[in-house]
Amino acid sequence: MRMAAALHGACRGAIRAAGVVPGVEATTLIEPVTGADASALAARHGMALLRLARRYSLCADDAEDALGSALEILLTRSADVDRTRLLPWMRTVVAREAMALRKLRLRALSDAPGDPVAQAPSEAPGPFERLAHHERVERAARLLRRLKPQERRALALQAQGYSYAEIQEITGWTYTKVNRLLSEGRSRLRELCGKSLTV
Repeated sequence: MRMAAALHGACRGAIRAAGVVPGVEATTLIEPVTGADASALAARHGMALLRLARRYSLCADDAEDALGSALEILLTRSADVDRTRLLPWMRTVVAREAMALRKLRLRALSDAPGDPVAQAPSEAPGPFERLAHHERVERAARLLRRLKPQERRALALQAQGYSYAEIQEITGWTYTKVNRLLSEGRSRLRELCGKSLTV
């Protein structure tokens, strides 16, 4: 029995080595994949293969890397791949490469000290940005304190989004006074900003 199994395995190995497809006539040889076949596959099925890789990957970059690795494997092992079974073979290789990359990334994240989510880059400003913002706010407050109280109030209301008519209604001033306070307040503020930058 063992002898028959060994003989059967040896025959299958010899058939594969000869390039004969099992179950097909013995004269039919496997058509190896060429570089043109690989580029046609990438052009025709590239997006579908990328979506498949994305399904098994942690991020889009890993999916692209997995697809690139699969194409590299295709080009280096093209003699072993049958042209008629190219797309199913490529799907299998892409999925395996994506899963291998995912496993590497998860292992790297689990080996990292601390919480990996806490180590991820944040959109929140860092300490230097917060300090710079605080300094800008302090400078603006100092400059605003040097304006006349009515100019300061008119500018604050406009900064909050109120229109000229709404500022009139809130303060009881005429349209002319609102316009004058806003224009004089803005020009004085520009003047003060220019002086503070030269000092």
